[in-house]
Amino acid sequence: MKKKELLFAVILFIVETFIDELFIQFLLGLIVVTCFLILNKFKVPNIVFLVPLIMITLIGFINGIIFNYQTFNFFRDSIYFITVIVVITIGLFNIKIMEKNSIDFIKVFIFSVSLNIMYRFFNLLFSNYSNLDLFNLIRDEARGIEITLPITIIILLFYKSFSSNYLISKRVDLILLILNSSFLLLSISRTGIVNLVIGLLVFQIFKLKRNKIKIKLNFGLIILLVVTLVIFFLIPKEIIEILVQKFLNTINEVDSQNNWSSLSDIVSNWRGYEVNVANSLISNGTYYNRIFGFGFGKLIPVQFSNLVGVPVTDGGITILHNGYYHILVKSGIVGLCFYLYFFLKIIFKGLLSKKTFNEVILICISLIYIVSSFVITGLFAVPTKISVLLLIAFLIKKRNNVSERKV
Repeated sequence: MKKKELLFAVILFIVETFIDELFIQFLLGLIVVTCFLILNKFKVPNIVFLVPLIMITLIGFINGIIFNYQTFNFFRDSIYFITVIVVITIGLFNIKIMEKNSIDFIKVFIFSVSLNIMYRFFNLLFSNYSNLDLFNLIRDEARGIEITLPITIIILLFYKSFSSNYLISKRVDLILLILNSSFLLLSISRTGIVNLVIGLLVFQIFKLKRNKIKIKLNFGLIILLVVTLVIFFLIPKEIIEILVQKFLNTINEVDSQNNWSSLSDIVSNWRGYEVNVANSLISNGTYYNRIFGFGFGKLIPVQFSNLVGVPVTDGGITILHNGYYHILVKSGIVGLCFYLYFFLKIIFKGLLSKKTFNEVILICISLIYIVSSFVITGLFAVPTKISVLLLIAFLIKKRNNVSERKV
């Protein structure tokens, strides 16, 4: 791994790990984009593929102005959506610098995520906790890894099979695979594990060198199995019982048809309750609201919002643990269609192209977002998945070999 790649990885790790305040990310993003524009003499990369995301944002922004919601809520929603576009745009600008210095962003991504996982492990190891406190500690440390970690593991498993070279080196790749796999299993993130399975299936379908990939995959699965057994022997029995119950309750937790008259049901199945309230909001809205949404600034009027850290006096929450309903509320059916179009276009273009490693990773990322958006916020997540957005920009830029044009 080159020193410049390591430097980029460290910078990305610092930004994503320690600058998690969305407004600061947004502000820094605008400053970086402005600097790139000046340095490039106001030449910008082709951002046509971002049009669906821009349209989602534009619809929500215009409706927010029309319905005149509270200013704070309006700007907060706007920043959630605009930051995603800003980060991807930075990625498109940054590719020119990386190509000039022969920097492979996939390596930067892998090492940055791995540094983040090391940091999380460090927090776990040096925290004081009882057995039951350990569960909450693990859950807190595992927040936000549902997308980045499965993608990292998949890349480490299959990179050599497609390129005939190790990503960094045989030993380092193996260490990083064990490190990241261990944390995913330790976190027992249901969404993360499902996303990992999606990635494994995608690469099995598109495998290029059948025998080599099979050996690599089997070896990787053996590592995952060994790590799983070690972790389960080390975790206290009380934590195991909680985790088993958590998995058994998965269906109920996202079911929006439960009886919501009981506080205990709401607490146990919060995601389903959120969807139920959002569904009622949409159903009771006008046809315009259903088609174009309520706009940025509209709150979802849940009760007991203090359960997710939002004061009850706020009158509701602005973000849902369901990316599809989140977009339906903000930008309506039209916005949801743009959201699906963004990922489906990437998938179909990948299917029609030569099945390179970059193409398969893009397909994998798109399918992961399409599936996981049922249970997490999706692409417009808080805090922003900076590393994944930059990876998407890198892979699409590589695919399209985008030329620059004058503004």
